[in-house]
Parts: sequence; C-alpha cells; structure tokens
Amino acid sequence: MSHSLALFSIVASSFTSGAKLAWSLVSFPALLGTLGSLPEAAALDIWYHTFDHGFLMVAPLTLVSGMVCLVNAYLAHSRGSGSTSTGLLFLAGLANIGITPFTFAFGVDVNAELHLRRATHGKKDTSHDARLRSGVRGTTPSQQALGVASTAEVLRRWALLNGVRALLPLTGALLVCGCLLLEV
Repeated sequence: MSHSLALFSIVASSFTSGAKLAWSLVSFPALLGTLGSLPEAAALDIWYHTFDHGFLMVAPLTLVSGMVCLVNAYLAHSRGSGSTSTGLLFLAGLANIGITPFTFAFGVDVNAELHLRRATHGKKDTSHDARLRSGVRGTTPSQQALGVASTAEVLRRWALLNGVRALLPLTGALLVCGCLLLEV
C-alpha cells in the first residue's frame, strides 16, 4: 500500500463528503427557510449553480479518489500486504465510485424535475446534465409524484439524497483510515 495514495484518498474523500454535507445540512436548509420571501426562480437558480459547481468539482474528485483506492488495493495485494488491507482499500474505492450508480438509481428524476422547473421559469439551462432532462415530465412514477410536489419539497428531497450520497465518500475515507491503522 502506498501511504501517499492513501493520504490523497482520505483528503479527497473527506473534502467531497464535507462539501456535500455542508450543502445538505447548511446551505439548503437556509435556502428553504427563505423560500417564503425569495422568488421560486431565484431558489432554482441557487440550486442550479450549486448543482453545476458540484458536478464540475466534486464528482470528478470523488471518482479519482475511488480510482486511487482501487490502485492502492492492487498495490497492497501485489506487495503481499494482506487480504484485510486489500479488502478495505477495495471497499473504499467502491464506496467512492458508488456515488455514480447511486445518482443514476435515485437522483436522476429529482435532478430532471429541478432542471425542468428552472427551465419553465425562463432560465436557459446549460448544465452538463442535459441528457437526463430529455424525457417528458411525468414519464415514471417518481417523476409523476415529483410533478405534484412543490419546489420546496423537491429541493428537500434533493438535499436528502445529496446528504446520503455524502456518506459514500465518508465511508471510503474511514475505510482507508482503518487500513492505515492496521499497519501501525
């Protein structure tokens, strides 16, 4: 196992997890608290810019951190570091990379609904998530349920899903820390 790769993975995973948790536990409750006085279009703009920055910065860093864990698992295995270290590093890599399938499984409809709501308020949507918005509103049961929800409810759901997603890189960081502790 490479300690420098382990350290990079811990820092990157902790950063991405912290950013996501800050958005879900601090920024979005504050945003939801102002919805009574803030126009819905402004709230959707704030969500959009948060989403776009996260997509550009946090997602790649989490995937790189996961790949670094997998490379480190391979190094640990090839150097005979033991199956426990190899397994923990492998699981840490999967936890980080798991953000992508989690998003496709649970977040696509919420993201699409928020993009659609923003577009209906006359805002041009140029995000990197265009492929997810190509469907028609209400095409799946969860999209139909989102169609009758208020924007505040959809934003709450997004913040919850984002908070759950934050636990994946946090788990990865903790697994790598455990691996380092095994070597002491």
